Amino acid sequence: MDLSIFHDPGIYDGDPNRSELDSHADTCVAGSNTVPLYFTEHKASVSPIIGEYSPLPDVPIASVATAWDDPKDGSTIILVIHEALYFGDRMPHSLLCPNQMRDSGIIVHDCPTVYDNNSSHSIIIPSAEGADIELPLHMRGTISYLDTRRPTEAELLSCERFELTSASTWNPSLIPGKEQEDYFRDVQAFNTAKLPVSDFNLFNPPELSQNLLSRLIGSIQIQASQQKPIQHGHHEADVIAHATDQREQAALNATSRSASVTNEELARRWFIGLDSASRTLLATTQEGMRFVDGNLDRRLRTSQAHLRFPTLNCVIYTDTFFAKCRSIRGYTCAQIFTDVRKFFRIYPMLKKSDAHHSLTQFIQEIGIPRNCLVDRALEERLTEWGRIISHYKIKLRTTEC
Repeated sequence: MDLSIFHDPGIYDGDPNRSELDSHADTCVAGSNTVPLYFTEHKASVSPIIGEYSPLPDVPIASVATAWDDPKDGSTIILVIHEALYFGDRMPHSLLCPNQMRDSGIIVHDCPTVYDNNSSHSIIIPSAEGADIELPLHMRGTISYLDTRRPTEAELLSCERFELTSASTWNPSLIPGKEQEDYFRDVQAFNTAKLPVSDFNLFNPPELSQNLLSRLIGSIQIQASQQKPIQHGHHEADVIAHATDQREQAALNATSRSASVTNEELARRWFIGLDSASRTLLATTQEGMRFVDGNLDRRLRTSQAHLRFPTLNCVIYTDTFFAKCRSIRGYTCAQIFTDVRKFFRIYPMLKKSDAHHSLTQFIQEIGIPRNCLVDRALEERLTEWGRIISHYKIKLRTTEC
């Protein structure tokens, strides 16, 4: 990972109650104003912004909590940051990665109002009830920061909690930010040009879509060997990328995350072969593990909702369908879930904003989808739907248009 944890070394003012926004950091960093809730089984090697310092190995990745006091009424809420690099007292303040928060549905207006009158210069946590939580940002020189502090034990147990980042595994090197950004720029430029449909030919495309066409070709996947159809559950090593010269990676350094159990260790424990051990680890769910340093002197809240219901090892497609007339019970639309084969479930709804109730009912009756594909409707990505996706550790994917 490439994190600017050594930036600004000479002007630290001694105030630890600060969580700075750092767009150069590709992962949130937890400092002295946070309290660790639990540690994951992963660790990371952290590199500074210049190569004159040695990377820091085996930095733990944890879910941490920090307290924010509302300046209007003095109330306190707990902000939970998942998948953060934990430095504790080694770091005088914390760093917030804006794009990691945005990836979890958090709205970040990091441009100061002095430079943009339309910017609220704040972090907004969407709420399904419409009462969004707005956290105002402050300025220290050119750096925007959120005024937070280390919470007390009583506040951790009594205050309301809000998540700034998702509990799903965060690997910045696998986030397709550049590809999606270029794609939407091409789409926006294509729509702005208002080219007639008859002028767009896949075999002789206009100059406007050359970059888009090359990325579409580069995203094609073919089987490496033994011409068998690619089915659900195939191993990534069985598929190779076509036209690798057209494929690009995000401009981020790779991270080294160490798993808790290796193939060799599992083979030695179970007296099985390395091939059997490798296939066992591929089919084993190891999410939600916690590692607590020191004595276990208090009860930890469970965070394993994804283990309460069966996991559906397939892609579930879902969308909202509207009826031309209202039913006798007042329903105007329905949420449909399907695996595009023979399975489907339909849940009638009074309005589109009730889609998250259908998702909860589907999870309780059928199970938790490992992958869920939706369109770009806000009701199926943010607000309460996004909270459920994060709570059950579902990998959410969206259509490209």
